[in-house]
Amino acid sequence: MKNKLFLLFAGLFLCSGVLSSVQGQTFRSFEIGSLWDTFYASSAHPWQYSWQQPYKSFMIWPANRNMAEPWNSGHRFEGPVNASASSYWIGASPWTDENGDVKNEHVSEVGWWFWDEVNISIPVYIKKVFRQEPPGVVVNDIVLTELFPPGDGDELRPNLVSDQMIENQTRTDIGVDILQRAYAYTNHHFDNMIIVETVFTNTGNINLNDTLELANQELTNVYFDYSLRPTISREGHLAVGTREWHTHEFAEYYGADPGDSLKLFYAWDGDNVDDSPDVEDTGDPDPDNGMWLSGAYIGISPIHADVSPTDENNDPAAPRSAQWVGYTFSPSNTQPGNGINRMYDFMSEYPSKLRSWDGSGDTPVWEGGLNSGDPNWHNENQLSMHVSYGPYQMQPGEDWRFVFAKIVNGVNQQDLARYGAEYKAAVDGGNPDDFSWTNPTTGQTYTGFEAKQQILATGRDSLFKSAAKAKFLVENDFNVPDPPMSPSLFVYDAGGGIDISWSNDPAETPDPDTGVLDFEGYRLYRQIGRYDSVGGWEKIYEGTANSYFDTDVPRGAAAYYYCTAFDDGTQNTWGINPGEKLESSKFWNMTKLPAFRQVGAAENPDMSLIEPVPNPYNINDPNNFPGENNKILFVNLPGFCTITIFTISGEIVRVIEHDNGTGDESWDQLTSENQFVTSGVYLYHVQEKDVNGNKLAGQKIGKLVIIR
Repeated sequence: MKNKLFLLFAGLFLCSGVLSSVQGQTFRSFEIGSLWDTFYASSAHPWQYSWQQPYKSFMIWPANRNMAEPWNSGHRFEGPVNASASSYWIGASPWTDENGDVKNEHVSEVGWWFWDEVNISIPVYIKKVFRQEPPGVVVNDIVLTELFPPGDGDELRPNLVSDQMIENQTRTDIGVDILQRAYAYTNHHFDNMIIVETVFTNTGNINLNDTLELANQELTNVYFDYSLRPTISREGHLAVGTREWHTHEFAEYYGADPGDSLKLFYAWDGDNVDDSPDVEDTGDPDPDNGMWLSGAYIGISPIHADVSPTDENNDPAAPRSAQWVGYTFSPSNTQPGNGINRMYDFMSEYPSKLRSWDGSGDTPVWEGGLNSGDPNWHNENQLSMHVSYGPYQMQPGEDWRFVFAKIVNGVNQQDLARYGAEYKAAVDGGNPDDFSWTNPTTGQTYTGFEAKQQILATGRDSLFKSAAKAKFLVENDFNVPDPPMSPSLFVYDAGGGIDISWSNDPAETPDPDTGVLDFEGYRLYRQIGRYDSVGGWEKIYEGTANSYFDTDVPRGAAAYYYCTAFDDGTQNTWGINPGEKLESSKFWNMTKLPAFRQVGAAENPDMSLIEPVPNPYNINDPNNFPGENNKILFVNLPGFCTITIFTISGEIVRVIEHDNGTGDESWDQLTSENQFVTSGVYLYHVQEKDVNGNKLAGQKIGKLVIIR
């Protein structure tokens, strides 16, 4: 069966090297590293898509935190989403339209506030390119094809420089095509960034037909702008319960001064004391456990910009400006008084790094800060970070290219949880200074709120280190040493344990850069309760075998797995850490369906041994089933039976048919009308049956206490 299912999965891909299609997709997502991101056929990520499309995949970091339902936090948005919109603007002055009418200026607005995929930013195509076929994942005969669903036009390209690439082309009403290529990597030094290469070409075509409506157009005073709207951990903003995501972002630009080693426009979460004076919410502490939910720093790092459409060398003076703008003053065709002329002015009239923009250009340059008393606080609704380039002249057919990195980094989740809980305990105890932290680099000790700020600010250092790595990557032609691909994974419930096996493809696949076999072994990881927790994964096997029988899973507990391959480091002779052994991404084959250690039913079951676990049930008991807090397990059942749950007055709450032949059956405390039961005393009745559903003599009646 396992081999048949693997062939079924492999059959999803065409031998021609083009992946089979799923019609109608207008986006593609990366979900292979610690940063997950989504790109659209229109090149932009308009804010409206945030509500209509897979919002969870837009700059998710750390990837896979709280991504399953029911969501751990109970918040509307399940994961740490760190951005909600992006845009490209293309402006020229003067400009002549297809009717010969001359405009003082024109701007193609490709998001973020407004987009028009029929007349302004017209998608030509979008596709994802894979260097290798993703592995198959099977759990109890269910093929998890949703891990990497092939889309229309997707393809395999063995010589691809990255693990995956998303490419799209967009046609604009100014007669300039956008060709955007985004690169994602599983090398752990680079998996928290997406490298974006964008080429703007003066085609003169403003729609999808072959006629050049603006043939031979020469564009003058051309400006290009890219923007990103940060929402540092949407999960954290909603947990705090204020207008947090509106006015609590802070921003800064590094790279304007001579001698700066890199360029980075970045944002983070702070404490807006004017917006919520009674709540100290730096880092967005979880109100229940104190964990700081917004510990990320998000950045745009401009790395390359052609000097001009005729000079492909990097322009050290670019970008021309780095500005933030809030929702109120954001130039847009849809905003009264903020039309095309204001968009063009935004790109062309105020060269600076960094400044806010309200249309006048009079606000001061910022120099740093951590809260609303500092100049980095924007006191505006929905901050967007813009980098602008120009002016250029573009002859027909000429193009201009720029490359930037989208990066997220910050304090790791385990430290956010540990320090957050300790700080909450100190604050709740009435003395915040009981909380202290010593900087491991400087040896300086901080206490109270200052200690909290200093811990969170270490995320800035991590972001800058990542920006330096992104620059290294681009300067090395987008190439870095590559870890192996993960094997296909097969997981089956079994009596006494869980049977896991995996393919041997990594051992037979040479390094993509050198063509030399450098496989060393496999590692198998398990997590109990949920697959979507960043912490909690345990390595349970390392070696060269292709199977493992896991007997160390608690009865009734859900188990999730992934299996990686790692190389011997001999082919990784350069890069950030030459000679380092590299391990494949956990996301290639992470199981998103649970497996359970089966306990067989007795041949002659003793009905008196049947019991629900836990009983009594208390929703606040930390010993409930991990990740399945509402689960009650009936144990020592006959292989086939009917479980009926009643209220104390005899009303039927739920009927469960147990027909899998094992000794266990779970109940999620939902009624037959899909509502959670309330606290109280319930009765249960177990009626033994044979394999054909006929009643047998065995019965059990018992009580169950539920406290919710």
